[in-house]
Amino acid sequence: MKIVTSVFKSLVLITAIASLTLTAKAQSADEGKALFEANCTSCHALNEKVVGPALKNVHTKYDEAWLIKWIKNSQALVKSGDAKANAIYKEYNESVMTSFENLSDNQIKSIIAYIKQESETPSAPATASVASSATSVATDEAATESSDSMVNSINWLIVLIIVLLFIVVFFVFEILGLVGDIQGKQVINWNSINAKLMLAFGVIGLGATIWEFVVHGKLTVFNQEAASEHGPEYDSMFMITLIITGIVFFITQALLFWYAYRYKHSDKRKALYYPDNHKIELLWTVIPAIVLTLLVVRGLKTWTDITSKNDPNARIIEIYGYQFGWNARYAGDDNTLGRHDFRQIGVINALGVGQNPFE
Repeated sequence: MKIVTSVFKSLVLITAIASLTLTAKAQSADEGKALFEANCTSCHALNEKVVGPALKNVHTKYDEAWLIKWIKNSQALVKSGDAKANAIYKEYNESVMTSFENLSDNQIKSIIAYIKQESETPSAPATASVASSATSVATDEAATESSDSMVNSINWLIVLIIVLLFIVVFFVFEILGLVGDIQGKQVINWNSINAKLMLAFGVIGLGATIWEFVVHGKLTVFNQEAASEHGPEYDSMFMITLIITGIVFFITQALLFWYAYRYKHSDKRKALYYPDNHKIELLWTVIPAIVLTLLVVRGLKTWTDITSKNDPNARIIEIYGYQFGWNARYAGDDNTLGRHDFRQIGVINALGVGQNPFE
């Protein structure tokens, strides 16, 4: 048994060392490149203006702490009266930059590290010969292939160690099972272990749910004022539904995992045979039906109120939403929108306005 334990600890140690070796290869600039391509390239490039300014050498113009605040929430910085933020805001016609409050400080530092790395990388001289360029490309490709080969080797080593680890664990449990058969009693009480794991899973899961609401709740739309007249009513209906279902969720899940722990199998007691209970079945059918009916009826009433109140003097406006902006089409003197065809949308005709071929 001591030999098996020693082998098990050695394999765990080797796996941990290999994982740390693999993780150490990833530099912050590499992470920054992935984050930059995923979040920034739609509006920014390093060497030229796109929607926003070119970002080459931006780390030399602004300090890191300021850049973190600007990237997370530029509008908060503008509203605070920051001179640099307001200068950029006015230079780009008060276009609102997308907020990235979901990015951590370390992730933003990685993006800055990538921009710094790319800004400081010298470009190839215009007079370089074809032979030297070919040599450089070949060297880079060889280095890349060597790096990829090493990473692949480490990955396969980790996979092999994990497989061997599972094999060792499997044989350990097989040996313990045989020992139990010889002694006539269980060496490991799996029912007790499973029950404790269920209880731990329930506590951690419900705790993680509460943590998610507390920490990331401020990033939802409910942390801001409604953008339309009907927004508060929609938000109210959603919150009521969320509260009701949330209470039911926590009660049912807590009971589910507690019962799994409390009433685990034991040779000292016999399970109770409880086939049905019509009163309980009636309760858990009728009560949810009444609650859902009330929610649906309120939703229908709200929708009817919104759609039926049409002011005859209201001005007709058609709004188009894009990823980073809005566009609007207004009616003329007759307060009637002209025909349009989505197939006519292009660079010149941005809204597809014109004759509708379907009519």
